[in-house]
Amino acid sequence: MNNQEQSWKGLPEEQLTDKLAGQIRSQADPEAIRKRKRSVQDKIFIQIQQRKKQKERRILFVSIAASLLVLFTIGYNLLTGSHSSEQIAWIEISTPKGVRDSVLLSDGSKIFLNGGSDLKYPRQFTGDTREVSFTGEGYFEIAKNAKKPFLINTELIEVKV
Repeated sequence: MNNQEQSWKGLPEEQLTDKLAGQIRSQADPEAIRKRKRSVQDKIFIQIQQRKKQKERRILFVSIAASLLVLFTIGYNLLTGSHSSEQIAWIEISTPKGVRDSVLLSDGSKIFLNGGSDLKYPRQFTGDTREVSFTGEGYFEIAKNAKKPFLINTELIEVKV
């Protein structure tokens, strides 16, 4: 028994009821309830803010990682010199009727064009083949390279040297 219970022992029933009601009121104090509610709301708000910050950090991290990946990929492609076929510089030569011309290709091959002929070839050969497009009449002196066959594409056939 605590001191409070001992002091209530000899009290008449009315006073005992008043004291108990006061004690219940003090425990159910609206101001205390408001403070407790505010404390719980503040804790919830802080947790929400922390989660938002974590999400923002994650988004920032992923964005930076993606940007770096793109930059490294571009840099790697530039350094290694990997080029797609769209990036190859093509040269086109057309000889007018009655005019003859000749072309020396980057691999050492020489092509003699008759009048009315068209030749399309890359400035520099890349890949496993050396490929040109041709229409008209011409004479080809092809530089030997067994590892890279020379392909002549015409409207009707493809010639492999």
